[in-house]
Amino acid sequence: QRYFLTQIREWFVECGPEGQVAINIRTDVSLYRLLRPLDRYAPWYRLVCRCAHVAAQVLAWLEGQQRAAKLGFGEVVARLAALPQGHRAHVGSKAAVVERFIVVHGQVILNMIQRHWKPAVRQCGFGKELRTRLAQRRHIKLKQRRAAGGAR
Repeated sequence: QRYFLTQIREWFVECGPEGQVAINIRTDVSLYRLLRPLDRYAPWYRLVCRCAHVAAQVLAWLEGQQRAAKLGFGEVVARLAALPQGHRAHVGSKAAVVERFIVVHGQVILNMIQRHWKPAVRQCGFGKELRTRLAQRRHIKLKQRRAAGGAR
């Protein structure tokens, strides 16, 4: 099999009904669909799978609400922290750990929310709050980098 190594233009994650996760990568030449990683990529793939399972769980909660705007960021963090240890979307039992995970990996979660078919879910309050927190985190990282003398 021949692979063409060119720059990645876009990548996105898809979740199947039984928790199946696929990473799609679009390059200039082709579209690749990654289902099972090689051993050396397994840790990276597990992290993306964890993000996808968290996003799928959040989407399930958003769909279950009569109004998706009712489910806020704090409530999602509390629900994720309350998940049992063996659950696929379990990140941690402490709210601070869960919140940090959601903000750090927020772009993957936001991409999955933006690809949802319901407009109410795409425009939910959780997504808006996550965007705000991502922007704040970026500004904090830039400020810390400048304070340490590492700004370009």
